[in-house]
Amino acid sequence: MDYEDDETLFILEENYNFTLNPLINGPALASIVGLELFAGFITNSLLLALTVFQWKNWKLPSTVFLTNLLLCNLLLVLLVMPFTIITGATGEWVFGRNPVEKRTVCRIIAFIFWYGITVFTFGLVILSFDRFFYVVKAVAYKNRMTIKKAVTIVIATWVAGGALNITPFFGMGKYSFIACCGVCVPRWAGEPEYIVYILIIYVTCILSIVVTSIWTCIFTRRFLGKDERRTRFVSQNTRSHLYATKNQRLLGLFGMTVLVHLLCYLPGISSSFLELFIPVPVQLYTTMYVAFLMAATLGPLVQSFFRRDIRETLSQLCGEKFKVFAVNRSFISSSSIKVNTNSTCL
Repeated sequence: MDYEDDETLFILEENYNFTLNPLINGPALASIVGLELFAGFITNSLLLALTVFQWKNWKLPSTVFLTNLLLCNLLLVLLVMPFTIITGATGEWVFGRNPVEKRTVCRIIAFIFWYGITVFTFGLVILSFDRFFYVVKAVAYKNRMTIKKAVTIVIATWVAGGALNITPFFGMGKYSFIACCGVCVPRWAGEPEYIVYILIIYVTCILSIVVTSIWTCIFTRRFLGKDERRTRFVSQNTRSHLYATKNQRLLGLFGMTVLVHLLCYLPGISSSFLELFIPVPVQLYTTMYVAFLMAATLGPLVQSFFRRDIRETLSQLCGEKFKVFAVNRSFISSSSIKVNTNSTCL
C-alpha cells in the first residue's frame, strides 16, 4: 500500500470527514465570522496605516511592539477567517481535491492559526516587559532600548513562534479539523506529550505577564503615593505628575489589552475546564471560537483609545474633513447667493 492509501486510512480512522457539525448553523457562523473579518480588517489596517505614516512615533520602541500586535491580528483575519467563512457557507472543508490534499491544506492553515496565536502571546509578553522596564527602570530603559533592539526582539518572537509550532509536522502533536468551528487547530485528545509541551509555553508566558504587571503596578502605586506627598514642591510635583500620568496611560493600554484578550479567551478556558467533568455542547465550542476571533477587532480599538498619537491623527483627519466640508458648503452657499442676486437683477 502506497503513502496515499496509508494517509486515507489514517483519515478514515480519525473520522476526518471534513464536514461541519450538523448541529451548527453554517450560514450563521459564516455571517458572524464575516462581520468579524470585515471589522478586524478595517480596524487593524487603519491603525497600521496611521502608525506607518506617523514617522515621529517610530522613535519609540513601544510603537514597534504595538504594531507587531496589529500584524498578528491581520495574520488571523486574512489567513484564517476566510477558511471558516467558506466552510460555514458550504458545510464542508472544500480546500483540496481528495482527503490527502484536504489534510495537507488543513495542516498548513492550522499551523498559521496557532502560529499567529503564539506570536501574539509573545507580543503581549514583550509588551509587558517593555512596560516594566519603562516604568521601573526608566533610566536604563532610555539608555539601552533602541528601535533596532525592539525590531530584533519582534523578529526573534516570530522565528521562535514558527519553530515551536512545527512539532506536529514531526510526530509530536497533530493538526485536525474541528467540525464545530470549521477550522483546523491542534488536536488535544490522545496527545499528552503535546499538551504538556503547549502548557509549558503558555503557562510561562502567562506567569511572565502576571509577574511583570503586578510588579509594575506596585511600583506605580508607590510612585503616586510619593508624588502626593511632594505637592508643596511645585516644580518637582509638576514633573513627577507628568511622569505619573504617562505611566498610567501606558499601564491602561497594556491592562486593557490583556483584559480584552482574557475576556475573549474566557469561553475557551471555561469550556476546556468543563470538559474535564461534563460533556460540553458543540455550540459552546463554536461560541468559544467566535469570541476568540473577536479579539482581533477589540485589540486595535483599545489601542486607538489609549494611544495619543492615534487619537491626534484621527482628530486631525476628522478636522480636515470637516474643514473641507465647511469650505465646500460655504462655496455652494455663496454661489447660490450670486445666482439669486443675478436673477433678481435680470
